[in-house]
Amino acid sequence: MQAVLEREKDVLAIMRTSSGKSMLMVIPSMLEKNQITIGIVPLNSLLLDYSRKFKAQGIPFQIFHSHDSPTLHGPENLVITTVDQARTRSWKQQIGELNERIPVARVVFDEGHYAITDQDFRGVLDDVHELRQFAVQLVVLSATIPPKSEVTIREAFGLMEETFILRTPTCRPELQYILEEPSQSNSDIADRVEAIIKETKTFLQQEDRILIFVPYLDNGHILAKQLGCDFFCGGRNTASDEKDLMYHNWVEGVNQVMVCTNAFGAGNDYSHVRLVIHAGTPRHMMGYIQESSRAGRDKKPAKCIILPRKPGARPKLEDRIDHKGEQDMYTMLFGKGENTCINYALTLFNDGTGERCSRAWNGQKCNRCLNSSSIPMPSKGEGVFMDPVG
Repeated sequence: MQAVLEREKDVLAIMRTSSGKSMLMVIPSMLEKNQITIGIVPLNSLLLDYSRKFKAQGIPFQIFHSHDSPTLHGPENLVITTVDQARTRSWKQQIGELNERIPVARVVFDEGHYAITDQDFRGVLDDVHELRQFAVQLVVLSATIPPKSEVTIREAFGLMEETFILRTPTCRPELQYILEEPSQSNSDIADRVEAIIKETKTFLQQEDRILIFVPYLDNGHILAKQLGCDFFCGGRNTASDEKDLMYHNWVEGVNQVMVCTNAFGAGNDYSHVRLVIHAGTPRHMMGYIQESSRAGRDKKPAKCIILPRKPGARPKLEDRIDHKGEQDMYTMLFGKGENTCINYALTLFNDGTGERCSRAWNGQKCNRCLNSSSIPMPSKGEGVFMDPVG
């Protein structure tokens, strides 16, 4: 926070999910009365979540959208928008005019890892260094930038040579990772999801929620229909108003369960997600860490269950840096070796140093560690939602 407020250097903050990274965007806007902080996010769902959170916390802000809210008028010191909108001509004109009236102090880009993982299908993430229109501080936030990707991120955003870099351990001891045996078909996975949810609902409180991530749209539509819930997906597959309604109904508890794609996998921080299910094989470590980390943000125990399909061919990296961790995910799910702890595999990829869940005195044990030791399974009376599933 001190480095952000001093504005002498760019900042790259790599901190675990639910650690409060967004305060690096919010607090400066509240302290600096005559300066603007710009917050840019890569997903519409994340902008929607920020809007909900800021309103609930009484934080003054303005959303920019070239059609819905095309004028930056002030007096709010915090302006948030999506990266898609920040590449429009209207944004560049409006932010330039605003800067003449009220100086822009910094640009904060949340979920910065998208700049090196989504370029293959989102052109707006090419040349993200151009988001810094004039000489202001750039702050990049993420929970999933492994050490091997740090240089690439710095180059993508054009961060200064003397950038202040903060990296903290990303282990989430409140999460229990459960990997089940691979299934033969999507139908088998859907039936297993239905059984898990039926059992889990007996432990849910009114504020608790469930998220089910699917790797493909077809899977999502079929599963949502079978479960009788909404399917949240990105792009043009669902109208913006419809997605807003799905999100609202899930947050407000009209539906405690929601099926979603990775479009809902970063930043959304509803506090009381008790269960995250991956209904199908996760594609890579970076996405899985983000998506599973929607759980347990209230610091209470939560479960993250993976229901993979039978393994296919190993990922082909073609001599490129595996920023996403495709090979690491395949190895964790289907490989063999002594480092079988799921938490170890996740932290080894993300932090460069693995941490076994069996060594965390206050943490939950993954099912691999439970099965390989004499540690007893928790009983119904221990904590919140601690009864073993399945």
